[in-house]
This record gives sequence, structure tokens and C-alpha cells, in this order.
Amino acid sequence: MQKARYGVEEGTTYTDDSAGRRQHGKEPPYVFDEDEIVGFETYKNLLVGWLTDEEPLRTIISVWGMGGLGKTTLVNDVYRSQEARRHFDRRAWVRVSQKYTAEDLMRRLIKDLYNENRDILPGNIDAMPCDSLAEVLHGYLQQKRYLIVLDDMWHINGWFDELSPVLVDNKCGSRIVITTRNHDVAYLAVESRVLELQPLQEGDSWILFCNKAFWKYKDRSCPSDLEYWARKILQRCHGLPLAIVAAGSSLSYREKEELEWRKFFEGLDWEETKMPMSERVRNILELSFGDLSHHLRNCFLYCSIFPEDYLIKRKRLIRLWVAEGFVENKREGISKEEVAEENVNELIRRCMLQVVTRNRFGRPKLCRMHDIVRELTRKISEQEYFCVIYKGEETESIGKTRRLSVQKGIKDLHPHRGMSNVRSLFVFDMTSFSSGGLLTSLQFKKEQKDMTNFSWESWTSITTSFRLLRVLDLEGAPIERVPDEVTVLFNLHYLGLRRTLVKELPKTLGRLRNLQTLDLNDSKIEKLPQGTTQLKNLRHLFVWSIHDRAFAELASNPGVKAPKGIWNLKNLQALKSVEADEDMVRHMGNLTQLRTLRITRVRGMHSVELCSSISRMSHLVNLDITTTNEGEALQLEALEPPSFLYQKLELRGQLEHGVLPHWFSSLAGLRQLGLSWSRLREDPLPCLHALPNLAILGMYNAYDGRELRFHAGGFPKLKFLMLGGSNQPTSISMEEGALPSLSEFSLLRCKGMNLLPLGIEHLTNLQVLYLVAMPLEFIDRMRGGNGNMEERQKVQHIPLIKHVFQSGGKWTAETLS
Repeated sequence: MQKARYGVEEGTTYTDDSAGRRQHGKEPPYVFDEDEIVGFETYKNLLVGWLTDEEPLRTIISVWGMGGLGKTTLVNDVYRSQEARRHFDRRAWVRVSQKYTAEDLMRRLIKDLYNENRDILPGNIDAMPCDSLAEVLHGYLQQKRYLIVLDDMWHINGWFDELSPVLVDNKCGSRIVITTRNHDVAYLAVESRVLELQPLQEGDSWILFCNKAFWKYKDRSCPSDLEYWARKILQRCHGLPLAIVAAGSSLSYREKEELEWRKFFEGLDWEETKMPMSERVRNILELSFGDLSHHLRNCFLYCSIFPEDYLIKRKRLIRLWVAEGFVENKREGISKEEVAEENVNELIRRCMLQVVTRNRFGRPKLCRMHDIVRELTRKISEQEYFCVIYKGEETESIGKTRRLSVQKGIKDLHPHRGMSNVRSLFVFDMTSFSSGGLLTSLQFKKEQKDMTNFSWESWTSITTSFRLLRVLDLEGAPIERVPDEVTVLFNLHYLGLRRTLVKELPKTLGRLRNLQTLDLNDSKIEKLPQGTTQLKNLRHLFVWSIHDRAFAELASNPGVKAPKGIWNLKNLQALKSVEADEDMVRHMGNLTQLRTLRITRVRGMHSVELCSSISRMSHLVNLDITTTNEGEALQLEALEPPSFLYQKLELRGQLEHGVLPHWFSSLAGLRQLGLSWSRLREDPLPCLHALPNLAILGMYNAYDGRELRFHAGGFPKLKFLMLGGSNQPTSISMEEGALPSLSEFSLLRCKGMNLLPLGIEHLTNLQVLYLVAMPLEFIDRMRGGNGNMEERQKVQHIPLIKHVFQSGGKWTAETLS
């Protein structure tokens, strides 16, 4: 929250990736649990040595072996290591799909390099021709020591001819690491820098297996009565980490009885000498798949909708599952979304989904499927007509499938009555908009039909072609309007228009009585139609659009105008962001099921009514309030939130009398807090320091005092801290024993601060220090300027120090560690 809001989110830029493959600017490697990194210590030391040796020439290093050996796991562990972070000026990680071009790779490399280093991308990066991309990439790497990982590279495909010359050999000790299954690709590296992974040794295999099979046990040890069958099963895995993890994870959900484990072993019915190792892995995965309940099985197969290497958002997946009716909820007081999140976690534990990034609380944020797992899912989905991937050619299965994922050749796809079984329609192909296609035709009025390759009439028949449609997801499509005909889709539960150019919705929107999710985030919508109030089953309404990406102004997210009566949508769980008015704040208390509320343009005169309404929301866990301007004061004393319910709280605007409301110290469940433009006259830290679960704290233009002092024993679980804004405070100090868990600290635009925080050397767990638009004198001290090495010594223990600043009209960064 804090870093994203205040412009210091590492690896995030706000560009529109029309390919739909990377929803965030950064394409991060996988995030593996520590218990998955077993038996790699020797390999890791070897790779770190190759990366950091004194060889000045650019060197290619390859890690190769069959799928499932843990190549990505190993290289990811090295990529994230402090040795790699300290040694290289520039780093990038790009996963290479089976079909790629040098142009595509260059574009993705540029994005990741710029994002990693907190630089702003060239504005036309997605439209740049190959030679321009090469020029940008070559210039950005000049005189820099860089590390680039090309993960899962399948073919050479002219790699040397097109990409290699652009990755400049500037004799700075740069390194390129390739992971591959292909022997020929591996030997792009010289023989002395080729690492062939071998299966795990028996001891390491056993440790990894027990970590997965007995993760619910405190000591993760195998019961003696199961050890015989456990070792028999492990032998069939032949030291292959993916097979071991899949088998162990599946067995962790079975009864801990000999008979059950014997049945699992007997299911591994291959002949040892004949079946290829890859087929053995699939056999284990199929056994795991057979263990899934009906609802979890559907959730898993649904992931096959997404393209290869697509980063799947956990929250998006949860809402889609609920919309499709895949989530069974038999427990009172538990929402379907909470059950769906449990399903996500179970698929992760079963090794069917891999976590790419986690949020600040450790919850999965982005996931993807391993190639071998995805292959299996695709095969089953097509056999059962669960989902068909359209790539430019119609097949007989399109007329039978229940879900259609358009990934290529959209201009050639015409809706017809044979598609009447389709329940979900996704469009990921953004390459054909200029020449026409489904989404292009939706942009034009009927009289403009000749401007596209298709007749408008063919797509207005969507009501008969997709009469059973429950999910229509057009995220990222450059459409400007939604045709009225869409509102006749009575069964529609999910309408995704995120990151589109849509400016208004059909006036007949209210016909979609079964709609559960309306996602308009980052669209051009400024006002919701009156028909929105008729969406009685609506659970999630997202209309959040950020106008000021640097969050330098209070009203960076202005919200949208909501129609009167929206407070009658009793099933709403998420509402963000809407503008406040008298009627809204007075009646909002009717939304008793709300879990998330973001409301903007709140005025002081609204405060009493707003507090009364919010106090009636007994399920609220995420509250975000923004005033209309810096002169308006939020009067929140009357608010009485349940102490253990609120988890995230963001208040942007002046607080009445310059003090925190009395109830702040009782927020025992609060994990994330943001205070900005608060104009506090009283030091807020004594009130906040004892909050037992606070993990993230951001204060921007929050305190008018001159000094902030963190006392010993305070903020026991705080991991991320952001302080910034205005000329105050001028001094920050930390007593020894304060902030014991702090791992990331950001200082942002502290104009009056010239000295390092006093006691920063006591923050022994601090891993990252961000300095954003800080005074030159402060930065000079950080560098040890004027012989001031004593100050420099205070931060020597911090592995990564980033200085982010504006230069030549753009943001750039340098590493000071």
C-alpha cells in the first residue's frame, strides 16, 4: 500500500501492457517456500562464484536439465541473494515462452530493467520497432554491470544474431543466465559455465518429501508405520524435485494410513525401464488431480484459460471461481470468497499453482502454472470440453466447449449459434485491434461497421451466440464503449472492463440482475448509470482510477459519482472508489456486508453521518477515506470500530484537532496503516507503537512536529515503514531495541531532513532502504561525502540502499549500498 501510493513501489510502472501477459511492470521470478529449496547448496555456491568472479567480459551461464529438476528454483534463489543484489547495477528476469521473437524479448527486458531500477519507461515502448528497442536496451546497459536471466529458453531461434549484440559487452563483468531443457541452448555458454542439474540425492529427496507430505506436523517427520510406503513412493520419483513435491503434497491430504499410501504407490504403475521421466511426473500429477474434490477440480481446470506464462492474480481468480459457481460454502459466517481463497492455498500446497509474488502479509498475489502442470490441465480441459483455447482456427470443439479463451486470431473469430454452450469468454489477444476483430468492432457504432473487418450485426448477435454466458472478461482491451446488447445476457455474473477505454456504461445495465462482479478499475468511467442500483446480486464494484501516479497530491484518486440508491445493494462486499455526498454517507450503513470500502471527497460536514454508517458495517476489514481537500478535517471520534476486525486503514486528510481519534490504540487486529496530510500536532507514535499486529506503516505529511522517536520495544511486528513529506520532521531517531522486525524503510521527500536517522545502525534486520527525492546534503552524507565516513558506516549493514530521484524530467535511481 504505502510504496504504491507514494511512488516507491519497486518494480512497478504504470504502463498498459497490451499483450495481457504481464499485469504489472515487473515480471518477477517465482517465490518458493524455504522447504522447497533442498539439495542446492553446492550448485548455488558454484553459480554465485561464476556470477561474481573477476572475469570482465560478458559471460553466458546456463543451467540445464529436464523439466521438474528445479532449474528455476535454483536460479531464483541465486537471483534474490544478497550477493547478486550487491554485485550488479542492473538486473532483469524474463521468462521465455516456447514461441518468442527477439523483439518481444527486448521489449520485456527493457520493461523489467527499468522497473527493477525504478526508472520510468519510454512512453511508446509497446509500439517501438525492433531497431528502436535495440537502441534503448543497448544505451541503458552501457557502462553498467548487469545480470539478465532468460528463464526456460526452448530454442536458439537466431538469438545470437538479434539479441546477443544488443546485450552490450562493456567489459564490466556482466552475466547472462539461461535456464533450459535443450542441450543446444545450454551450450550457448562455454563448457566451463554450463551447469547440468542432476536428480536429488536420497537424503535430500527424503527431506523434501517429508517437508511436503507432513507439513501439518510440527517436526515434519514421517511416522514409522508409513515409512516403508513413503520410501517406496519416493523411489519412484527418482530424485526429481517436481515429482517429489507433487507426490508429497498430494499425500499430505490423504489419510495417514498404510492402506491409503499403498494405493497411491500402486497408482504409480509405470514400468521402470520404459516410461520416460516426464511421463512419470505426469502420472504423479494425474494421481494428485484425481484426489481433488469436484469443486476444487473445476477451480484447477479453470486456470487453463490463461495463456502460457500468464501471471494470474489471486483476487481475480477468486472472483471468477465464485462467478462460475465453483465455490461450495456450507459454513455459516464464511463468505464464498474466503472459501475460494482456501482453494487457492490448497492448489498451491498441492504444487498445482506456483506463487510468483506474495503481498506484504505473505498471501499469494500472483501465480502461474508450471509448464508440465499446464500441459496436463490443457489436455484434460480439451478432452472434457471444459475450456478451448482459440488461436486463429475454429475446431469442432468450439461448438461444445463451455469456456472460450481467445489467445490469437481474434480477427478471424465470428460468433455463431454453435457457441451457445459457452459460459466464459476471455480475450487475451490484443494484437489485432488495428485491423479489426471482436473488440475493435465493439468500439464503433453501427453506421461505422465498414471501418472494421466484420459486420456489426455479427457481433450484436452476441445475445444469441452466448446466451448462457456467466463471465465476460475483456481486461486490457482498448474498447471505448460496451454495446447495449451485452445487458441482455441475463446469466452474466462477471463483467471485466479493467484497463479499458470505456467511458460510460449502457443505461440498461440494470438488466444484469445476476451480476456479481463489475470491474471498472483503471477505465475512463467517471459516473455510474442509475441502472447500477438494480444489480441486487452485486458483490464487488471496482471503479478505482488513479489520476496522479506519483501520489504527490491529496486527491490522486478522485473516485466516481454513484447514483442515489446504490446503498440498497445489500450483497456488496467491496465498494471502491465512490465520491461522498450527504445521501451517500447517511445511507451507506445499509451496506452491512461490506468488507472493503474506499470513499473519496469526504467533507467535515459528512463526518458524523459517515461515522454512524461505518459503525454499522460489522464485517469491514479494509477502510480507506479521503477528504475533498487539505483544508477539510476528518472528524472521526464518533467512529467505534471493532478492535479485531479492521486489518487495513488508510486516512488521507487532516484529522480534527491534530490528534489521532481515541480508538486508534484499541485496533488490535490492524496490520496496515496509512496516514497522509493528517497535520497531526501530537506525536502519533506513542499511540501506535503498541499495536500488536501492525506490519505496514506509512506516514506522509502526517505530523507537523520536528522529531519522531521510536522507543525500544515498540512496533514489534512492523516490517515496512514509510515516512515522508513537507519540511517536518527534521529528525528521526530509533532507540536500540525499537522496530525489531523492520525489513524495509523508505524516506520520501523529507525536505528538511539533512541527517541520517539516529540509531539506524540498531535496525539489524533492515534489508532495504529507499531514499526518494531526499535533500542533496542527506544523500551526500549517505555516500560518505566530505570525508564523513562515520555516517556511512551506520548503514553498512543494509544490503540494499536505493536513491530514487528526478533527473532530466524523469525518475531514475542509483544503488548506494
